[in-house]
Amino acid sequence: MKLYAQILFFDVKAFYRCGPNSLIEFGIRCSKMGYGFLPYKVEAGIRDAKFYEKIGLIDPLTSLKNQKVFIWIGNVDEYVPTDTAIKNKVFYEEFVSKPQENIKLTVANASHLFPTENFGSGCRENAESTYYLGNCSYSGAAQALTFLLPNELKITETFSDEGFDPNRLKIFNQSEFYKGSENISKIGMGTRGYIYIPKVCEDPQILCHLHFNFHGCNEWPLDIALQYIVHSGFLPIAENNAMVMIFPLTTSIPTNYNGCWDFFSYTGSNFATKHGQQIQVVHGMLQRLIYGS
Repeated sequence: MKLYAQILFFDVKAFYRCGPNSLIEFGIRCSKMGYGFLPYKVEAGIRDAKFYEKIGLIDPLTSLKNQKVFIWIGNVDEYVPTDTAIKNKVFYEEFVSKPQENIKLTVANASHLFPTENFGSGCRENAESTYYLGNCSYSGAAQALTFLLPNELKITETFSDEGFDPNRLKIFNQSEFYKGSENISKIGMGTRGYIYIPKVCEDPQILCHLHFNFHGCNEWPLDIALQYIVHSGFLPIAENNAMVMIFPLTTSIPTNYNGCWDFFSYTGSNFATKHGQQIQVVHGMLQRLIYGS
C-alpha cells in the first residue's frame, strides 16, 4: 500500500495548539466568542511544535518539508475569525518547502461547512441541518485531493452521490485500537467508525491510496456521520482511484459535549503529540492497514 502524508483542512478552527489548555481559553483567544482579547499567536504554536520535536513528542518536522497542504476557509464562518484560520498557512509555511507551490489557501464566501458541488444548504447559510455540508457549486473533495495528488486521480466532470458501491462502506470496531483499561468513550471516541474499501483494493498486488477523514464537531453520531460520508463527494473518488478511506468517529462526553476531536486538552495535555490518546488510536488503525498488526 502506498502511503501519502498530505494534509487537507476544511472550515478549520485554528492553528496548531491555539488556546490549548481549555475550551474556555480557546473560546476567548481563538474564536469569535472572545476575539480581540489576548488573541493567541501562531508563533506560540510554531514554538510548541519545535519544542515537542526536540523532546521527541512529535516526529521530526522535516517530514513536513515535501508535503502539500490544502486549506479551505469560509469567510462568514460562525465560529472562528478568518484571520485566525488563515494562520494555519503561516504555521505550515514554517516547515513546508516551496510554500507558494505546496500550500493552497482558499478563502471562500461561505459559512462553517464542507463545500459540495450540489448537496446541502446554501454556501453562506447555516449548514447544521444538512450535516454541515453546503452547496457551493464546488467539490471540496475533488479540489483538495486533486491538489494533493496531481496527475494521479481520475475525477469525473459531474459530481453526485452515485459512483460508488454503498455495500463497501462498512462499520468497524474502534475499541480494539484503544489500549486503556476503560471504554474507548473515556477518551471521547465512539466504539464504531466507518471504512470504505474499493473492490480493487482487496487484491494484495494492487497499491492503493489511503485517506483518513476526520469529521467536524457535532458530526459524530453514526447516522449523521453516514450522511456526511455519503454526500461529501469522497466515496466516488475513492472508488475510481483505488483509495481506501477511513472515517474514525468521536462521541459526546461531559468534557466534550459536541463530540469534537481534541483541540483543547480534554483527553490530557499531550493531546497534540504522539502520546495523545486519540492520536494513538488512529495510529493503531494505520498500523493495522499497512502492516496488518
